[in-house]
Amino acid sequence: MSALRQACDIDRVRHARMPERTVVSRAADQLASVPTGARREAEPWEAMLARLDLSAPEDIRPRDMRRLLGDMWVEAGCDHHEQQLLSEAVRRDRMSMDRAILHSYLLRFPLAHYGFDALLWAAQLVAKRREWPWRTRGDDFALWDKDVGPSRLATALLDTARPSEVLRAAGLDGDLATGAFVRHAIRAACAVAATRRGADAVTSGERLMALASEVKGADAIDALLALALLAPWVGTTPPADHQQRITALLVSRIGDPRLAPARWTALAAELRSEGLDVSTNAAFAVLRRWLVQATVRQFFAIVAKTTDRRDQWRERTDFWLGYLEAGHINEAWFAFGSQAEREARRFMKDQGMAFARIEGQGASASQSALLLTIGDVRIAEWSDNGSCRFWPANKPKAPPMYQSVYYGLVLRTMDAERGYEPLPHMGGTWQNRFARRIYDRTGIAHPLHGHGW
Repeated sequence: MSALRQACDIDRVRHARMPERTVVSRAADQLASVPTGARREAEPWEAMLARLDLSAPEDIRPRDMRRLLGDMWVEAGCDHHEQQLLSEAVRRDRMSMDRAILHSYLLRFPLAHYGFDALLWAAQLVAKRREWPWRTRGDDFALWDKDVGPSRLATALLDTARPSEVLRAAGLDGDLATGAFVRHAIRAACAVAATRRGADAVTSGERLMALASEVKGADAIDALLALALLAPWVGTTPPADHQQRITALLVSRIGDPRLAPARWTALAAELRSEGLDVSTNAAFAVLRRWLVQATVRQFFAIVAKTTDRRDQWRERTDFWLGYLEAGHINEAWFAFGSQAEREARRFMKDQGMAFARIEGQGASASQSALLLTIGDVRIAEWSDNGSCRFWPANKPKAPPMYQSVYYGLVLRTMDAERGYEPLPHMGGTWQNRFARRIYDRTGIAHPLHGHGW
C-alpha cells in the first residue's frame, strides 16, 4: 500500500506531466464516448491483455485503462498488477479516470479480492480531491467505508417508501443499482428486517417489497428477501393485505413452494451456506401455511357462489375450516372440471392462484374437488353430494398432491383400504362420523366435534 500512497500524493499527482497524447489515443477517446450500441463488438479480454504491457501502465491508453479498472476484479490475467494500474490511474488526475475508479469500487465492491484495499484507498482519494457530487455522497452515505457504508445505505432504504430516490441521492442509480455495493446494502436491509416483529415488521416488509420491485439490484437476493419477509411471522399472523402482498411477490419471483420445491430447497441451502439456517425452515414454512389457508378458503368461497345448496355447503365449510384454523391441514390443492373452472374464474379473488383440472370419466365437467392432507390421511372433498374419499397418505393409491391433472375415476374410487371407506354427508351427524374417522387415523381431534363418534 505504501507504493500506492506515494503514487497518490496529491501535490505530486497534480504536477506530474502526462505523456503526450497522440492522434491515435485521442481518436480512441472519442470512440469510447460513442454509445456502446454504436461501436463494434468489444475486443475480447484476452486479446486486449495480449497487446498490453501491464508492467508499463503509463503507456496504456485511457480507453484500455478504464476497461482494466472496471473488469480486472472479475477477469483473470491482471494478477498483482492491480496496484500499479490504480496508481497510474490516480496519477493521471483526470475526471474520467476518477469516475472509472469510483464506478469500479461501487459496481464490483470486491471485498474478497486481495487488491481491494488498494481500490478502497484510490476511491477515497479521488472522491475527495474534486468539488463534485461524489464528495458529499461519500460523506452522506459513508460510501468509502466498506463496513459502515452498506449498513448506512440499508438503513436509508428501510426508512423510505421510495428506495429509487435514495439510490439516486447516493449516486447509485443506473447500472450501479445492480452493483455489488447495493447488493451488500440490500442484504444488510434484509438481515435487519428479518429480526423485526409486529408493526415494525409490516413497515420493513413493505419497504423491502418496494425495494424488490423498483431496484434491479434486488434480483440476486431472493433467499434473504424471502427470509426477511417471512421470518417475522413464524408463530403469528400479519394483517391480511400485507400477507397477500408478500405471498404474491414471493410466488411471482421464486415460485409456489408446493409446485417448485427444488427452488426453495436451493434457497434454503444458500442461506445455510451463509450460516443462516436456524430459522430458514420455519420461515419458509410460513409461506406454505399461507398458501394452504388461501387454497382452502378460496375453494369453499368459490363453490359457495356456484352451488345450488348453500346451506349444505355452509356445513362443509364450517367443518373443514375448523381443522384449517387449528393448523391441522398440512397440504391443500383444488381441482376443477372444465365447466366448473369457467364458473370458478368468475369468482376467483386471486386470478393467479394455481390449481388442477379434473379430466376423464368418473366426474362431470361441473364438479370440483379439494384435496387435503391432515396428519397421515389424504382426503378428497367434493363440491356435490358425492362421498368424501380417504387414503393413507403414504400409500401408492393416494392421489399425489399438486398435480396439474387428476382423473375423476381416481379421485372418486370406491376401492378403499379397510378403515378408509368413503363417507357420505348424509344426516345431521355426518360431522361426527368424519371427525371420528380422522381422529382414529391421525390422533387429531376436531376443534368443535372432538373425537367424533
